Amino acid sequence: MINKDSRTVVDELRDLFSTCHHDRPAALLGDGTVVVGGQADRDEKYIAPTVLTGVSPDAPVMRDEIFGPILPIADVADVDAALAFVNERDKPLALYAFTESEETKRRIETETSSGGLVFGAKIIHLAAPELPFGGVGESGMSPLSRALLDRRLQPWEGRAGQAARRVSQRPSLLPS
Repeated sequence: MINKDSRTVVDELRDLFSTCHHDRPAALLGDGTVVVGGQADRDEKYIAPTVLTGVSPDAPVMRDEIFGPILPIADVADVDAALAFVNERDKPLALYAFTESEETKRRIETETSSGGLVFGAKIIHLAAPELPFGGVGESGMSPLSRALLDRRLQPWEGRAGQAARRVSQRPSLLPS
């Protein structure tokens, strides 16, 4: 279930984005079956948080960085297929794995490389601003990204900072 306040957050941030920032991820919505979300409005620069299933491993949404609220779900036969799937591509910025098997966790940790690895949760590594954030390889931290990250501890500045500050002061958008 999507929190009704998510539209308000997008409203406050959308002025930061151009239509090309909307169009590229919006084009990825057709890469699978929409389970949740899927609405896009170019004039409003809005894409609803979306979950896609039935996505081909060769689809652009599985090859490219998404930069939008789209979560493609890949079905794999077993841990070997999952490891092969991850390792056949560029190293991901983040890798989220949902398993209770300690052996599977060990294999994912030792047989893959990513900017962040989280078991049983998503995005949690971003909750602590003291932790480093960045990727490896093509998903690595660029000098610009590092500079922007370093600035997050400084006073908020400009229109973008004001919008980000309003959003950061909101309660979590995750359903309780």
